[in-house]
Amino acid sequence: MTEQKVSYRYAKAIIDAAKNDNLIEEIRNNFEALISMINQSKDLKNLIMSPLVQVNKKKMIFEELLKGKTSTLFLNFLLLITEKRRENLIFVINDEFHKIYNASHNILPITITTANALESNLSNIIITKLNAWTGKNVVPTYVVDKSIKGGIKVKIEDWVYDASLKTKLQSLYSKLANA
Repeated sequence: MTEQKVSYRYAKAIIDAAKNDNLIEEIRNNFEALISMINQSKDLKNLIMSPLVQVNKKKMIFEELLKGKTSTLFLNFLLLITEKRRENLIFVINDEFHKIYNASHNILPITITTANALESNLSNIIITKLNAWTGKNVVPTYVVDKSIKGGIKVKIEDWVYDASLKTKLQSLYSKLANA
């Protein structure tokens, strides 16, 4: 079974358990806090990902780090995946959790790339149009990339709308070179 399928099943399981106790928002916050904590500490990340570290030691570390700071459900979930030797999938499980969460809450994360920071009124217009076009609540991440020269690139999941000046110039160059 692929890592993504296994991770999806674990993510679905914790969402189902969280629904019963109305803890979905808390679990989402717990995931974000844990991922942030792991990303900030190279030692913690290496320890969690290492197959050489004993299961009991990893469980003890999770308990020390998170007991009283996260929901009991989330801590028990981490202990379970550690017991099953799946703690190395925590990032993939987090991604799958957020995909399920976003789908159930009609949220669509997107990435908007421009050459310069967008003014708020232009940003609001783009978001309003994308909300209407997708029928979902668009949550943008803004990226400034000077290399696109101008225009805009919008990435929605695996689909990219590229109206950047760089792409248009490359297209024009190709047409002129082939003519």
